[in-house]
Amino acid sequence: PLGDGDVGLFYDGRQLVFRQVCQDFAGSVYLVPLTKNRRERVLFLPRDGGPLCAFGRVVLPEPWPLP
Repeated sequence: PLGDGDVGLFYDGRQLVFRQVCQDFAGSVYLVPLTKNRRERVLFLPRDGGPLCAFGRVVLPEPWPLP
């Protein structure tokens, strides 16, 4: 399973993206782009929202810092 801060390949029902996954205290998920100039493209998925499919984790030499 993917944990908070992991980078993975996701499909949210519309598009396939590489993003860092972050989850808040309410269970909502944020898929955050890794490049700072694309921060406006954060995908927000409410806890009871639509389906989210994770195809796998990206293996990085070091953990990516949380946003």
